[in-house]
Amino acid sequence: MKRARRARAMLWATTLALVVGTAHAAPPSRTIAQMAQDEGWNADGGATPEGPPRLSRRVPRDFPLPPLSHDLQTDGIAPIVSVACSVGDAEAFYETWFHNHGWHIDKRMKAQGLIGYVACDAASGQCVNVSATASDDGRQPSRVTLMFYQQTPAPAP
Repeated sequence: MKRARRARAMLWATTLALVVGTAHAAPPSRTIAQMAQDEGWNADGGATPEGPPRLSRRVPRDFPLPPLSHDLQTDGIAPIVSVACSVGDAEAFYETWFHNHGWHIDKRMKAQGLIGYVACDAASGQCVNVSATASDDGRQPSRVTLMFYQQTPAPAP
């Protein structure tokens, strides 16, 4: 009798965990190019005097953005993009992503309502400065800003 109740309780707990875990799973991340296309940007870059906004050619199109991020912004010239995303979501996403993809975090900063990373991929020399700040008044969404640059090799001695 006890064994049957215990088995039912375990089955119920497992089923509940699977259903709740699936229902609350984070959506997959998107790349900058995917978000640009979803939001009506010209992800290919180039001049578009009378068309949609464009991304700078120096922005890596395949770089990932945190799930639930939205509202892509850039000036189209500098290799900088920003998206609306919570500071906590950005921190959790990039800590994991950098680690899983072999990027080295050169600098890490964390304060209340603020995070910052400077991370580089040793293989390609691609680097990114990630900063996320929470809104002061809570009326505006938090922003995550990504500034891309190429790491230059150290001069020979």
